[in-house]
Amino acid sequence: MDKLKAMQTFVHIADAGSLTAAARVCDSSLPAVVRTLAALEAHLGVRLFHRTTRRISLTEEGKRYLDNCRAVLAAVDDAEAALSADAAEPSGQLTLTAPVLFGQMYVAPAVMRFVQRYERVRCSLVLQDRIVNLLEEGLDAGIRIGHLEDSSLVAQPLSTLRRVVVAIDPAVSSEAGADETGIIVAGLGEDGHGYILADLSGRYRPDQWAKQAIAAYHAFRADRIIGEVNNGGELIGATLRTNDPNIAFKAVHASRGKRLRAEPVAALYEQGRVRHHGRFPQLEDQMTNWEPNGAGPSPDRLDAAVWALTELMLDAAATPRLRSLGD
Repeated sequence: MDKLKAMQTFVHIADAGSLTAAARVCDSSLPAVVRTLAALEAHLGVRLFHRTTRRISLTEEGKRYLDNCRAVLAAVDDAEAALSADAAEPSGQLTLTAPVLFGQMYVAPAVMRFVQRYERVRCSLVLQDRIVNLLEEGLDAGIRIGHLEDSSLVAQPLSTLRRVVVAIDPAVSSEAGADETGIIVAGLGEDGHGYILADLSGRYRPDQWAKQAIAAYHAFRADRIIGEVNNGGELIGATLRTNDPNIAFKAVHASRGKRLRAEPVAALYEQGRVRHHGRFPQLEDQMTNWEPNGAGPSPDRLDAAVWALTELMLDAAATPRLRSLGD
């Protein structure tokens, strides 16, 4: 066991507050994080966390060990930093631009972490969905989703997805106490893994969930919107196309029960082939607490995630199309 790596994983779990979030921070799969924690606890002979289906918290032994781990890792960081003490600290003004929805979800949090680390850098983030000329508008860098046109600008790919879909599980009603409408954005990476990119679910009227789904469709440059039509029939596609006649829409019909539809996707999670790019606590609660034979509310977010991942990873007729995320 790599003790230093195990310590880092343990600290990430404690800071993130969940195994799933720690796996994302570690750029690892959830099963790998679980195995590392189990090996560390076995090596130490103590239990570091109290774990339930809903939450994870440190034991008293875990709290003491966390303080020691932080000290060890800080000492390692200091030793490495001492080797590059002559390097100049970044400073000055940095102005970035990004699409609105994507920028709010991913770029803004990254900018906050950046300025906290480099206090001498003043950073401005301009969120807008139109393509701008960086030089003419005085911007230093831009985050773009899709293929970049030829130019003299320097571009660095950040990630590449083969396909992106927006899945909707529309609720019958938007009244208080009714089920929510599940809206999940997911992508298929070049590595063959599925990625949950956004959870935009909520209690919406039909025109509201249509606008939310269409905004995500454009923000993430999705290939299509997937909609379950059991309750709405042709009205689902008609509502979407009333707001935007140019979207690509695929209607899906649930001919099997929720449990049977979810089992192949659950197997993908068990194989470490699905990752969450962000923290989605309400979706994760449904994934861990929904009981197929129970009498609880419909797992709207989970349903939408199942439809999205089925389309991306289990539908043999799906045709991949490469797109890049670059700056």
